[in-house]
Amino acid sequence: MRKDVIGLLNFHNSPDIPLLTDSRPLGSTSFLGRYALCDFGLSNFANSDIQNVGLLIKDHTRSVLKHLGSKNTWATNTKACRMITMWNEAEINNPVANTDINNILNNDWILYDVKAKYIVISSAHIIANFDMLPFGMEHIERDEEVTILATKVRNPSKAFTSQDIIDVDEDGYIKTINKNDGPIDKTLCSGFLKKTFPPIRRFR
Repeated sequence: MRKDVIGLLNFHNSPDIPLLTDSRPLGSTSFLGRYALCDFGLSNFANSDIQNVGLLIKDHTRSVLKHLGSKNTWATNTKACRMITMWNEAEINNPVANTDINNILNNDWILYDVKAKYIVISSAHIIANFDMLPFGMEHIERDEEVTILATKVRNPSKAFTSQDIIDVDEDGYIKTINKNDGPIDKTLCSGFLKKTFPPIRRFR
């Protein structure tokens, strides 16, 4: 992928699960003993040739850094790629202001430092294996402002009650974003969506 791309692994929007996430974010929760859920997002970045990665850490920083260690398992050539930890130090104890957007704003020097023109954001708790490169290239070719990756799901009223759902037109542009609060057979759902997201943006 192009050199002016940075991937942000977002620990902010992961759901809290009592006991399991009392001392760690869901993204650094153990998976099969050796791995953590955030390793899926990091692998997708690496396999998509995204060479600069920032970790948007909301809380429990120790747990995230303990899992990543020296970070050398992700990037062995620091001249070619970087992994940067980002947290909103000024608002770490203020839940209202400790958001992913404020985290980015308080660490925007990173975007300038890597000369990032495009930002790819992935949730740290999403378990998925896919190549981001084709979507990124289409986003650039179409000169879109925002591209959202979503998937068709069944029984969303049971399995995705904590997520917002989207309705798109025939060209893939978002028409509405609604709260998932009723019986629906099939719909499009994305782990990156929040109700405050702008109503009309490119979907792919």
